[in-house]
Amino acid sequence: KNTADTPLFIKRNVLFGLAQAKEAIRASNQAILVEGYMDVIMPHQVGIKNVIAPLGTALTDEQCKVLHQQAQQVIVAFDSDTAGQMATLRGLEKLYDTGCDVRILRLPDGKDPDEFIRAHGAEGFQRCVAEAMPLVEFKLRRALEQHPATVPGSKAQALEAVSRVLMDVRSEVLRAEYVDLAVNLFSKWSPDLPDQNMKVAIDRQMNRLLQQGSQHSQWNSRNNIRDSGFAHHTPSLPHAAENRGPGSTRPLDKRLTRDDLVWRAERTLLHLLLQYPGLLARIRAELGESPLSDPVHSAVYQVALVACSSSNAMAGPIVARVLDTLSDPDARLVVTEMATNPLVSADSEQEAGDCIEKIQQHRVSRRIEDLENLMKAQQAAGQPADHAVLQEYMQLQLQRKKPSKS
Repeated sequence: KNTADTPLFIKRNVLFGLAQAKEAIRASNQAILVEGYMDVIMPHQVGIKNVIAPLGTALTDEQCKVLHQQAQQVIVAFDSDTAGQMATLRGLEKLYDTGCDVRILRLPDGKDPDEFIRAHGAEGFQRCVAEAMPLVEFKLRRALEQHPATVPGSKAQALEAVSRVLMDVRSEVLRAEYVDLAVNLFSKWSPDLPDQNMKVAIDRQMNRLLQQGSQHSQWNSRNNIRDSGFAHHTPSLPHAAENRGPGSTRPLDKRLTRDDLVWRAERTLLHLLLQYPGLLARIRAELGESPLSDPVHSAVYQVALVACSSSNAMAGPIVARVLDTLSDPDARLVVTEMATNPLVSADSEQEAGDCIEKIQQHRVSRRIEDLENLMKAQQAAGQPADHAVLQEYMQLQLQRKKPSKS
């Protein structure tokens, strides 16, 4: 783990055991992420093949990208050491933001996977994997654990810590589910707190945090580690559903679809544009005059076009000007969230390029599906496939098979 990078070995790009685990990961659509080399080797020896490890405690952006390419669900089985846990969570939030279903595996007695499998076997470990909890639930429980109910003033601190975790859940519907969970956890943490009162208190605290808006107190500022004990990363965007809106979502146990992922790409690209308006030329050149398919995103984009046309638009973020101009309540909600959480990117061009590529790939896939349906209809009617349709279909298939630019 402590080996220095070389021209042939770049540690941040590598996941230990991936070559041996790749087939099992893709077959199960699940990766189990552990901390040590022996924690990879032991599961493989007992037939659990979808286990890998980063070369270090915290996940890098590059490793998150690789994981997202391999599996939808990532089970994280790191030890319970607080310092390591804090560093790990910063990486896991990056992984969560890619669209992965991130779950935390807490093995009994603080054992690591190697020790646990030696004591309880493969079946015992698999049972624990099946019971791994979603990342947000883990953070809620951790926030309460850090504020013992018997300590004076802890109720107010716990309420703020939990509210900060909930504010990171960008979907209103999904957040509502986690608010109910938080109320339930509070009732166990301190039985003298009535459930209904706690729900109202959480809602008020979240509204108060949202309205603060200043950089030093912002609920998901990248520059602060708040009372909940977690450093926040880029906010997780809402999961899209069939009827998408600013608060649309998916059930907790439902995996993201291709449409969900392109919706996230659109939201991120729009956020980047409002923060870095110089990206407009590239967006128009690569995606055309109607780059965004979601109606709310499109409404915000049209107002952003006008804001970008002013002489000093490229000097800095245009989010405030866009918000001043918008009248649609759904669109205003989206931009208000973006204004509250300014996006700071180390490489806005690269991030925008990734989003553009996802949108382009989605367009190609949807067009291929349309052409396949058309050819099936022609076949059912006893007609030969139209030459132009067939030619376009073959060209798009070749285009889809081209390697990713990223």
